[in-house]
Amino acid sequence: MIYLLIAAAVFFLDFFLKRYMEDHLEENGEPKEALGGKIFLQRMKNSGSAGGFFHEDSKKVKVVTTAAFGVTALSFLIVLFQKGKHLTKLALAFLTGGGAGNMTDRWTHGYVTDFLRIRTGIGKIGRLVFNAADLFIFLGSILAVIGSLLPGGKSGREK
Repeated sequence: MIYLLIAAAVFFLDFFLKRYMEDHLEENGEPKEALGGKIFLQRMKNSGSAGGFFHEDSKKVKVVTTAAFGVTALSFLIVLFQKGKHLTKLALAFLTGGGAGNMTDRWTHGYVTDFLRIRTGIGKIGRLVFNAADLFIFLGSILAVIGSLLPGGKSGREK
């Protein structure tokens, strides 16, 4: 059940990082450099979806993201008890933990706290502000795609 612990660790990492940033960064303040200017810390409220899209309809975003989280969490529970499929289990642990973090914020605050910006040099991508949950959702999505591309749909050793 290591994958349940991973999902919980992702959730709590995101939760505590968001609370720390809320206590230590001014909302919409000037970005603060970290890691030699590769990363910037800047706290923003996001009532929309990824990238701030649909911020004008936060209720709809809340419903859609809750439904997506429900499907993801159910998929995680189903796969969790199957043999093998380690990559898929890891992907779903990341997706479930990250999804739970953002969903908790949406239901308790009405918005998600974003605080990370990575200097990319790629136009609008370098202006995106996100959080730890978003990062794990992104990584989980990549792992899920990789797992689906493995021969025979296998995503890890069968035991």
